[in-house]
Amino acid sequence: MNKSYIASLFVVLVLAIGGGVWFFMHQTPETTPVTEQDTDSTNSSVYTQKIPQTSSPESSASQENTTQDAPAEPEASMEERNGMEPESLANSTDPAEKPEPQTDRLVRPAFIQDLASMCLKSYLPPHSMGNATRSPLSTLSFKKLNMHYGVDMTGLETGTRDVMKARDAVFSYLLTPRIMSTVYSIYADSFVQELSEQATHSYYDFTPGGAAIESRVMNAKECQQMREYYAELVREVGATFTTLGSHEELPETMRRYRKASKRVTEAYIAFADLEAQGASSKRLDNLSQEIKQALGEREHMKSVILSMAPDADSRSLLAHSDILDIANWIARRFKGTTNALPAIQTIGTLSQQLAGKLEQKQSIPTVAQPQTAQETVAPAE
Repeated sequence: MNKSYIASLFVVLVLAIGGGVWFFMHQTPETTPVTEQDTDSTNSSVYTQKIPQTSSPESSASQENTTQDAPAEPEASMEERNGMEPESLANSTDPAEKPEPQTDRLVRPAFIQDLASMCLKSYLPPHSMGNATRSPLSTLSFKKLNMHYGVDMTGLETGTRDVMKARDAVFSYLLTPRIMSTVYSIYADSFVQELSEQATHSYYDFTPGGAAIESRVMNAKECQQMREYYAELVREVGATFTTLGSHEELPETMRRYRKASKRVTEAYIAFADLEAQGASSKRLDNLSQEIKQALGEREHMKSVILSMAPDADSRSLLAHSDILDIANWIARRFKGTTNALPAIQTIGTLSQQLAGKLEQKQSIPTVAQPQTAQETVAPAE
């Protein structure tokens, strides 16, 4: 062979091999996505570069889903998974965007704001109007809270304007340990924060050493003292729930106490009526004996109930009337549901946890406000 023939044959082989490689490299399975190319560009798209040349149809189909940026199937909401449970808003797919705060479907943030407001309006700092002592005081009580939220239901979305139906909806939803614990986990820290922040613009009238009245917000030390006061109050309430809830005889004891109290009231009314009618001394004496018997029965049942509560030496803020109010509330819950005991015990446990959060140091600065914008907290009644 001459050299020209060999050279020609070599060129033909190079072209054939190059054409085969080009053909092979541009072949794709039927399921592989075709990525639109810029004919003026020498670089292929990022997706084409990442597709292995030996990929299977299944992996190519998976890659097709990636290149088309198909949205992921939305995750089922908490309400769909657990019915009427606390809901959290959908998380954004953008990592830089923070998710919305978690909330509950029935207990709304407005409830936490209103509760913090009630605590501050009922609070009496030392040496302030309504409290001349060196110790903090508060007119807030379990009965006061029960009456307020049992009627107004601020921040509680029940879906009905009927008060009794709304109360039933609240109790049937909240009086389970699981829901109660979840709601607590959502709002416990928010309540402590809300209490501290509202304190920065709540004015009190202080009377230090009998001097002129000074209207101002509490300083950091006074705010901490306020939180510690409510921590102790919450701790005593929780201990009372735990102790009273462990007595199965409480509902019957409360029934007898209410019966004796009603008997005392009716006897006093009857005595007043007879006295106004000019009844004989004998009739009045007989009714007086009935009043004494009713009073004796009431005081006996009262002492039995108080003996079920934590020892008096372990509590300094709850009065006997507070214990009776809590006992009455617990007894009614036992009457309304057969699963009340676990919920009552959960209230006691969560109360101890909340007390611990309230006692923690808070670093929230006191915000001074213009004199015209003062919001003076009126002395509690």
